[in-house]
Formats: sequence, C-alpha cells, structure tokens
Amino acid sequence: MTDYKILPTNHEPRPDEIRLVETLIHHRSQTCELCSSTEFFSEIWDVYLFRHSRMLKRASRLTPGVPVGVTKLPTKMIPICFKCVRTLEDVIEPRKHHDEAEWRATLGRKEAELAAERAAAKRRQPPTLDSL
Repeated sequence: MTDYKILPTNHEPRPDEIRLVETLIHHRSQTCELCSSTEFFSEIWDVYLFRHSRMLKRASRLTPGVPVGVTKLPTKMIPICFKCVRTLEDVIEPRKHHDEAEWRATLGRKEAELAAERAAAKRRQPPTLDSL
C-alpha cells in the first residue's frame, strides 16, 4: 500500500498546488473481546496529489468522475462493543453527569483562575540589569 500523509485541516493549499486523483474507501471491522461480535464500518478519503506526494483528506461523499478504490483493513480487537456496554449498565453504577448550571459554574471558575493568572503575569516587573 502507498504511504499517504494526512492533509491538515487547517492548511488550505492554493488550487494550483493540489489535484484530486482518487477516492479511497477504507472498509474496517472490529471484534469485541467480550462477546466476539464483529462490527463493520467504512471511511471515505479523498487522495490528493500535493507537491509530489499523496495526501489524504476525509471526505463526506464520493465525487462524480473520480476513480474509487476499496481497501479492506485488518480486523481490530476492541475491549468492549456497544452491545456489551448496554449489558454492563445494569451491573456498574453509571457516572454522574453534571447539569448545565454546574457545568457553566465550573467553566466560570476556571476562566476566573486564568484571568487571575494573566493579571498576575502582567503585574510582574521585568528583571533589571542589577538583578541579573
């Protein structure tokens, strides 16, 4: 398989630098270690030719007129699947979720701490030549 680089989402190359050459569908499977059930899913990637290398960028749909390749990837073992999580909910105590007010209070407290740190940093005097 060709080595590909993931195209950073924050980098927008100029149109003359990049060319869509194909679309890859990664067919994946994962098997649960608890119940041995297998789940299948796919990811769609656009393959671009970018400065003499091939780059992948996640795609949401197939582009008409672009060749499509399908790659079956090895099965990955996962510790627990969605079915097993539902059965474990009866056995384990669910984690307490915060309501919206508690969450906003926590965010406000953290923002106040950051603001205090920023203010303290501004109040610090730069070192003088004598102190160095």
